[in-house]
Amino acid sequence: MRDTGARPPLPYGWPALDSDLVAAVSDLRRLDSLTETLLRGLPEDRDPETVPGYAELESAREAVLAVLVDVRAEGLPGLQAKAKALLTEGVVNNQQATADLAHSIGCDLTGARSDIVEPQADPVFAAIKEQRRLCREHDALFSQLGEDWDRSPVRPAEIAANAAAWEHWRDVVLKTVPRTATGCRALAAYASEFAKDMGTDLDAEGPAILGLIARSPLL
Repeated sequence: MRDTGARPPLPYGWPALDSDLVAAVSDLRRLDSLTETLLRGLPEDRDPETVPGYAELESAREAVLAVLVDVRAEGLPGLQAKAKALLTEGVVNNQQATADLAHSIGCDLTGARSDIVEPQADPVFAAIKEQRRLCREHDALFSQLGEDWDRSPVRPAEIAANAAAWEHWRDVVLKTVPRTATGCRALAAYASEFAKDMGTDLDAEGPAILGLIARSPLL
């Protein structure tokens, strides 16, 4: 197999499950910190609405809270994101926001699947399994090419299989964040296996793979 394309940058927005809620609680904390910095040192009797930039921060904060209240948690990451938001000082001091978030969490739990808080399969194993299958499929076709590659009737199928294997590597394996310690080890081990099988190195993929492991919810 031959590499036919450049590597894409590591995508933002992991983990895939409840990524909107995970990002929202991060944004909420960031906006709260910015607001605190903006108001620090001002007289206690000054109306925050008169401070330049406060209204924009408050509007953005309300939009983030709306996501946390309105978007349903599909798994534990989403429930944890809502719980973290519920414990922030800005929400604790806002009775309506506290009530809205508590109601949202209650609705998520009462209408949840039975496995919402149970361990879920680490998606990296399925990604690796499919990558191995695609590589085997290509290798089987490659072995049938013979010496005159370009004239072999198998050549078109071999080219397509090669492209499919690399596409899966770039668009699935290198975008799948392992969710368990075993998954982190499996990804690191498979990266070495893949490089050996492909006769290449990990100069391009190395940072992306380390980034995936670093972004694991386990860490």
